[in-house]
Amino acid sequence: KYALKQDLDKKKIAEIVFTDSQKLQLLDKTLGPFFKKILDNELQKHKDEDILFLDIPLLFEKRYERFMDRVILVSCPDKLRFERAALRDKKTLDQIRAIDRAQMNQDEKEKLSDYIIDNRGDFANLYKQIDEILESIKKYKYEQKETN
Repeated sequence: KYALKQDLDKKKIAEIVFTDSQKLQLLDKTLGPFFKKILDNELQKHKDEDILFLDIPLLFEKRYERFMDRVILVSCPDKLRFERAALRDKKTLDQIRAIDRAQMNQDEKEKLSDYIIDNRGDFANLYKQIDEILESIKKYKYEQKETN
Protein backbone atom coordinates (compact mmCIF):
# COMPACT_ATOMS: atom_id res chain seq x y z
CA LYS A 1 0.00 0.00 0.00
CA TYR A 2 2.75 2.46 0.91
CA ALA A 3 5.50 0.79 -1.10
CA LEU A 4 7.68 2.91 -3.28
CA LYS A 5 7.62 2.16 -6.99
CA GLN A 6 11.32 1.32 -7.22
CA ASP A 7 13.48 -0.87 -5.04
CA LEU A 8 15.82 1.11 -2.83
CA ASP A 9 19.24 0.04 -1.68
CA LYS A 10 18.53 0.65 2.00
CA LYS A 11 22.02 -0.47 2.99
CA LYS A 12 23.63 2.12 0.71
CA ILE A 13 21.25 4.84 1.85
CA ALA A 14 22.06 4.04 5.50
CA GLU A 15 25.81 4.18 4.75
CA ILE A 16 25.36 7.65 3.26
CA VAL A 17 22.98 9.27 5.73
CA PHE A 18 24.44 7.87 8.94
CA THR A 19 27.89 9.23 8.08
CA ASP A 20 26.70 12.66 6.88
CA SER A 21 24.26 14.55 9.10
CA GLN A 22 23.29 16.99 6.32
CA LYS A 23 22.26 14.14 4.06
CA LEU A 24 20.30 12.60 6.92
CA GLN A 25 18.47 15.90 7.39
CA LEU A 26 17.70 16.06 3.66
CA LEU A 27 16.35 12.50 3.67
CA ASP A 28 14.27 13.28 6.75
CA LYS A 29 12.91 16.47 5.21
CA THR A 30 12.01 14.59 2.03
CA LEU A 31 10.38 11.53 3.60
CA GLY A 32 9.03 13.08 6.80
CA PRO A 33 5.71 14.25 5.29
CA PHE A 34 5.20 10.82 3.71
CA PHE A 35 5.62 9.06 7.05
CA LYS A 36 3.38 11.57 8.82
CA LYS A 37 0.67 10.87 6.25
CA ILE A 38 0.98 7.14 6.95
CA LEU A 39 0.61 7.83 10.68
CA ASP A 40 -2.44 10.04 10.10
CA ASN A 41 -4.02 7.38 7.88
CA GLU A 42 -3.46 4.64 10.46
CA LEU A 43 -4.85 6.76 13.30
CA GLN A 44 -7.92 7.63 11.23
CA LYS A 45 -8.45 4.05 10.09
CA HIS A 46 -8.41 2.77 13.68
CA LYS A 47 -10.01 5.74 15.45
CA ASP A 48 -12.81 3.63 16.94
CA GLU A 49 -10.48 1.05 18.49
CA ASP A 50 -10.21 1.02 22.27
CA ILE A 51 -6.49 0.28 22.12
CA LEU A 52 -4.16 0.64 19.17
CA PHE A 53 -0.50 -0.34 19.16
CA LEU A 54 1.82 1.33 16.68
CA ASP A 55 5.50 0.54 16.18
CA ILE A 56 6.97 3.92 15.20
CA PRO A 57 10.68 4.39 14.65
CA LEU A 58 11.84 7.86 15.70
CA LEU A 59 8.60 8.48 17.61
CA PHE A 60 10.16 11.07 19.92
CA GLU A 61 12.56 12.51 17.37
CA LYS A 62 9.58 13.35 15.12
CA ARG A 63 7.46 14.41 18.11
CA TYR A 64 4.75 11.90 17.16
CA GLU A 65 4.22 11.06 20.82
CA ARG A 66 1.91 14.08 20.98
CA PHE A 67 -0.62 12.09 18.93
CA MET A 68 -0.59 9.17 21.40
CA ASP A 69 -2.50 8.70 24.64
CA ARG A 70 0.26 6.55 26.09
CA VAL A 71 3.73 5.50 24.98
CA ILE A 72 5.34 2.14 25.68
CA LEU A 73 9.09 1.82 25.18
CA VAL A 74 10.70 -1.59 24.87
CA SER A 75 14.18 -1.18 26.29
CA CYS A 76 17.30 -3.10 27.21
CA PRO A 77 20.94 -2.18 27.87
CA ASP A 78 22.74 -0.62 24.91
CA LYS A 79 25.20 -3.49 24.49
CA LEU A 80 22.40 -6.04 24.13
CA ARG A 81 20.31 -3.67 21.99
CA PHE A 82 23.22 -3.09 19.61
CA GLU A 83 24.04 -6.80 19.38
CA ARG A 84 20.41 -7.69 18.61
CA ALA A 85 20.10 -4.93 16.00
CA ALA A 86 23.35 -5.96 14.31
CA LEU A 87 22.16 -9.55 14.10
CA ARG A 88 18.65 -8.63 12.95
CA ASP A 89 19.77 -6.05 10.36
CA LYS A 90 22.95 -7.86 9.31
CA LYS A 91 25.09 -4.82 10.14
CA THR A 92 28.29 -4.33 12.05
CA LEU A 93 28.26 -2.98 15.59
CA ASP A 94 29.94 0.19 14.28
CA GLN A 95 27.11 0.69 11.79
CA ILE A 96 24.52 0.16 14.52
CA ARG A 97 26.30 2.66 16.78
CA ALA A 98 26.34 5.24 13.96
CA ILE A 99 22.59 4.82 13.51
CA ASP A 100 22.06 5.07 17.26
CA ARG A 101 24.06 8.32 17.46
CA ALA A 102 21.62 9.87 14.98
CA GLN A 103 18.73 9.11 17.33
CA MET A 104 17.59 10.31 20.72
CA ASN A 105 19.44 8.82 23.68
CA GLN A 106 17.71 5.75 25.15
CA ASP A 107 17.67 7.32 28.63
CA GLU A 108 15.81 10.35 27.25
CA LYS A 109 13.28 8.08 25.53
CA GLU A 110 12.70 6.31 28.84
CA LYS A 111 12.02 9.64 30.57
CA LEU A 112 9.44 10.53 27.90
CA SER A 113 7.66 7.17 27.94
CA ASP A 114 4.65 6.28 30.05
CA TYR A 115 5.65 2.64 30.31
CA ILE A 116 8.96 0.85 29.90
CA ILE A 117 9.21 -2.84 29.07
CA ASP A 118 12.51 -4.34 30.18
CA ASN A 119 13.45 -6.62 27.30
CA ARG A 120 16.55 -8.32 28.64
CA GLY A 121 14.76 -11.29 30.15
CA ASP A 122 12.84 -14.26 28.81
CA PHE A 123 9.49 -14.28 27.03
CA ALA A 124 7.58 -15.12 30.20
CA ASN A 125 8.89 -11.94 31.84
CA LEU A 126 8.16 -9.93 28.69
CA TYR A 127 4.56 -11.16 28.51
CA LYS A 128 4.02 -10.51 32.23
CA GLN A 129 5.07 -6.88 31.74
CA ILE A 130 2.84 -6.53 28.69
CA ASP A 131 -0.15 -7.91 30.61
CA GLU A 132 0.45 -5.44 33.47
CA ILE A 133 0.71 -2.53 31.05
CA LEU A 134 -2.45 -3.59 29.21
CA GLU A 135 -4.35 -3.62 32.49
CA SER A 136 -3.06 -0.16 33.30
CA ILE A 137 -4.03 1.15 29.87
CA LYS A 138 -7.51 -0.37 30.13
CA LYS A 139 -7.94 1.36 33.49
CA TYR A 140 -6.76 4.65 31.99
CA LYS A 141 -9.17 4.31 29.04
CA TYR A 142 -12.05 3.51 31.41
CA GLU A 143 -11.25 6.56 33.53
CA GLN A 144 -11.10 8.72 30.39
CA LYS A 145 -14.57 7.54 29.35
CA GLU A 146 -15.92 8.25 32.83
CA THR A 147 -14.65 11.85 32.81
CA ASN A 148 -15.94 12.64 29.29
